[in-house]
Formats: sequence, structure tokens, C-alpha cells
Amino acid sequence: MVGTDYNTGFQGRTWNQGSIWNEGRGNLDLSASYKLNDNVTFSLQAINLLDDEFRTYYTSRELEVQRIFADNDVGYQFVAFEEGNPLDGDATRSRTYTRYKVGTTYRLGVNVTF
Repeated sequence: MVGTDYNTGFQGRTWNQGSIWNEGRGNLDLSASYKLNDNVTFSLQAINLLDDEFRTYYTSRELEVQRIFADNDVGYQFVAFEEGNPLDGDATRSRTYTRYKVGTTYRLGVNVTF
């Protein structure tokens, strides 16, 4: 909820009675191995090659509504604040809680059997 949380009296951004979401993201990994002979195998893993950003954001349990002018009997109507649909990847960026990147990880391995 953005504004005043009536349960706690806190003002500003809070997710009381709302939800924290992890935004979907793409991930590209690479894995390869080379068998030198019957006893030695080399392997390489590259994890998170695209280094996409992790983002969490919150949605409100109760949507804020705004009163706007309308050409009707009372002269106005109420319109809900649009949060976007997190399942379609169009959630608003204004409710970002955390953003971070973890980087790309490379692993090189050697497997030797005796």
C-alpha cells in the first residue's frame, strides 16, 4: 500500500497485507565437457551469462482509487490504480523493493579416474 497504513500508522511504502513478488527473468547457462581419454575429462560451466537483474516488488492487497472527471450524472467516477499483471511481466517499476545482480560464474573442472 502506498500512503498511510491504517493498521500500523506508518506512512510511505509498505506491503502490509500485500505481496512481495520476484520478477521473472531470463537465464543463459553453458556447460561443456571434453573427454581427453578413458581416465581424464575436462568440464566448463558458465552460469548466468546474461547477468540479468533480480528484482522484487510489492503489490497492494487493496488498490488505491482516484476520483476523476466523467461525463455522467455525478460528474466523476473512481478509477483503480493499475499495478500491472505480474504474470505478464508488466508490473509497475515504481514499486520496486530490491534490485541486484549476482554476476556470471565460471567453473572449470578436471575429473581423473584411476
